[in-house]
This record gives sequence, structure tokens and C-alpha cells, in this order.
Amino acid sequence: MVKSVSEAIKAKLPEQKRIEKLTTINRNWFLEFGEWLKTRTSRRGKPYSPETISQMRNVVLNRLSNFGKTNANEIPIESFESFFNQERRLTTRNNKVNHIIAFYTFLSEEKKVDLPFEVTELNRHIRKKEELTNDLEGAAKALTIEEIILIRNHLINDPRRLFVFEMVYQYGLNLGELSQCVEQNYDFNTGIFKIKRNRKLEEFHVNARISNLINENRFILKPIAKTGSQDRFKTLGVILQEKGLMNKTVRWKDIEKTRERNFFRCPGCEKLYENTPDNWALIQHEIDEHKTKWIVCRSTCAVTGV
Repeated sequence: MVKSVSEAIKAKLPEQKRIEKLTTINRNWFLEFGEWLKTRTSRRGKPYSPETISQMRNVVLNRLSNFGKTNANEIPIESFESFFNQERRLTTRNNKVNHIIAFYTFLSEEKKVDLPFEVTELNRHIRKKEELTNDLEGAAKALTIEEIILIRNHLINDPRRLFVFEMVYQYGLNLGELSQCVEQNYDFNTGIFKIKRNRKLEEFHVNARISNLINENRFILKPIAKTGSQDRFKTLGVILQEKGLMNKTVRWKDIEKTRERNFFRCPGCEKLYENTPDNWALIQHEIDEHKTKWIVCRSTCAVTGV
């Protein structure tokens, strides 16, 4: 099951607007829950990081936003099944269940709220370890060319998610690296990002597709937490699924697999380029008596005459 279009629209609203739409009681509980988390520790005995708190609040806000005018203590436990089933990845599902358990633990133990169910009953939605192992080991599946086109076509009016997709697909960035792609690390004149990759400062020149996207939508370079980038990435395939254009979610490892299949290494400079004709050129060496034509990258090796 995937999120409905109405849920996807709600998720795009600014957090403050979503909070304002809650009932007065739910709003107060939600805000107090955020403060309560700052005083708690994880199972490892360490305080929750700001990123973890943000993620937990986001899950709870998504759930409360679906309650309408109903308060959290009036919702039957049966209503949670569909909410948890929205997550295809079991690890993500378990995280969501645990975040909801934390919220209802806060209501029960801290606020002394009477609930229509025992908080421990929510544990039945946690998936077992062997199921998680199978989920994590699920083979990556590369996107087809048609699916890449569909994503680009349908994200044309969603530059933030399109930027996330292109940076992962074109340059293989992970969440930590993606969160560094902000205005202070980008040169608008040269189109070069400077970020830390594998503990080393690295710079790379983005292609025309991405530089144009940035120049037309500079707001996409505003700082964002790792969880924010993750949320944008997770919803890449949701709208396409709703429209019946794609029958699967888009996972990080699927994009990595797509990149492995569609990017070739130039024999001259050894850099990776997508398998589209604007990235490649044929050259012929003057000393070659056989007049052999070689395929090299257009941007570097063809220009310098390798």
C-alpha cells in the first residue's frame, strides 16, 4: 500500500501549517511530545539526536494529520494497520511503529491519558528479525530507461525531489553527501560543488541539466537534514504509483544499480559518464595508420585531443 494523493499533498505543506490544522488537544500533545523527547534516551542509553527527534516528530505529525477532528486518545488500535502498511521496507515500517509507540507511551505515562488500548498492543506490528534480513538483502533492481524518463517528466514541477534524484543518479551521492549540497558549497559561476566524500574534500562539476535546475530554483540548495533528503527520496515513486505508471518503489540501491548499468568509464580520463550521445565523441589519432576511431568523453578527452 502507498500513500494516497491527499496524504502526499498534506506531506508537502509546511510543518507549521500542518500543526495548525490539528485539533487543539492533538496540537498541544504533539508540541509537548517534541519537548519530552529532548529529555529521553534511546535504547542505547544516549540522548536522541536532533535528526532522530525530527524524524519521530514527522511520523507522529503524519499520523495526527490523518485524524481530522478526532483526538489521539479516541483512535482505535485497528486504525494503525493501514498507516504502518504504507511502508514497503520493513526497517522503515518498524521505525514508524516504534515512533508511534513512543508517542503513545508519552500520552500514557507522562500525560496520564486514558487510551482505548494498551500501548504494548502496538508491538504486534513490529516485524521479526528474519523478515528484516530478507528485506535488507532484497536485490537491487535497475530502473529502465522509460522509468527514468517518467521520473524526470513527472518531477518537472517538483525541483527539490528532481534535484535529489539527479544528484544520486548522476553522481552517486549518499544522504550525508547530499545534505552538503547547499549554497555555501556551490559556485554558481563554475557549477562546482565542494563536499567531503570518504573523509576527503572533493569537488565536482555538475552537468548542464543540474546547473540549469539549480539556477532556476536556487531554493533547492537551502540546508536540509539527512531525514529531509531521505523523505524526498522515498516519495519519488509514490505519485507514479498512484497514476499507475510505476508498480514499484524507488530505493537508493535501485538508483545505484541504475547508475552502474548506465554509466561508462572513459578510457582516457577514467571518469564516469551517462550513456547518452552528448557525453561521448569519436576521435582518431594522427599516428594511427589504421585510422581507428575511439570513443572518449566529449567534455574532457575529446576537447584536449587525447
